[in-house]
Amino acid sequence: MLPNEAKTKEQLINELAGLRQRNTELALSEAERTQVAERLQRSRDFLDHVFNSMSDALMVIDRDYSIIDVNNCFLKNYSISREETIGYKCYEVTHRSSRPCAETECFCPLRAVVETRLPVSVEHTHKDKYGKDMTVEIGSFPLTGPTGEVEYVVEIQNDITERRRTEEALRKSEQNFRNSLDSSPLGIRIVNAEGELLYANQAILDIYGYSSVEELKAVPTKQRYTPQSYAEHQERVKKRELGKPIPSSYEISIVRKNGEVRHLLAFRKEVIWGGEVQFQTLYQDITEHKQADGALQESEERYRHLFEELNDAAFLADVETGRILDANKQGEVLLVLSDPELEYRTGDLKLQRDQLELYLILILGQNFFQISIENCL
Repeated sequence: MLPNEAKTKEQLINELAGLRQRNTELALSEAERTQVAERLQRSRDFLDHVFNSMSDALMVIDRDYSIIDVNNCFLKNYSISREETIGYKCYEVTHRSSRPCAETECFCPLRAVVETRLPVSVEHTHKDKYGKDMTVEIGSFPLTGPTGEVEYVVEIQNDITERRRTEEALRKSEQNFRNSLDSSPLGIRIVNAEGELLYANQAILDIYGYSSVEELKAVPTKQRYTPQSYAEHQERVKKRELGKPIPSSYEISIVRKNGEVRHLLAFRKEVIWGGEVQFQTLYQDITEHKQADGALQESEERYRHLFEELNDAAFLADVETGRILDANKQGEVLLVLSDPELEYRTGDLKLQRDQLELYLILILGQNFFQISIENCL
């Protein structure tokens, strides 16, 4: 074997070994590439899963308004298929319009993001495939390329249609509630937990004699009560602060602007005012009623006095049953004298008509009794 021939074989063996090593490296490199590709696919699958699992609608748009991708929530909200979405202009799908928002005097979040490279939030009214309106909160975010220019815009849409309907219904309800307060014949005040006046209707202003809420608020609380009623007011406030129960209905005595004292029946309860729990008090002016009660009580006291002080015997009897309901002192004496064995108790003594007639004849005389009985029957 020649030296050169041996060297050549050695070189061939080395080259062969090198090729085998290269093949091994290539095989390993291919396996790594396969693993990388698998990891990348798993990552893509995971991102797609996250993308399509979000409860908000997502849309990716390029600078020319073309829709690049949307998630499942978007398709559901707009009652549309992917084939009816991808590649179409965003305004065609979301507004059912042939022109961009900016050309219809509607704020375009895509244009704002492209120009400022900053996120933008806006509220829009969109339409689904069938033209049904929906109110959406839109958050638009830039996706920039290597040069820093915005290449895509991601829109996250939150359907707030039901929330806006609820808010509108609440607003109308509150307006109706306020209208009913304004026109109520009862005086109404609404205060917060600290007692600050938030609302007063015209009726309560009339009760106090003030022309405006500002005038009413300017008068110190103590000055609007009688001394005794103010002390009772302070006691109620103290009990509320301590969490002690107090009646929801109570009477107060107020001092009007002109110094006149009026008596009111108050009823306090919790209400929602401006979205928060506040306290409403209704006031009914019962001054005339109390005056009438006082006059009636005075009349009853005069009647009782006359009834008791009569020199003749007098009775109050139920004509239908013959039961004596009441008797003055002379009447009690007469009943005992007429029947010494009778144990007399007012309200328990039941007489027959002839017995009742006998007693009354003895007292007042036949003619008076007959007239009285005929008037009572």
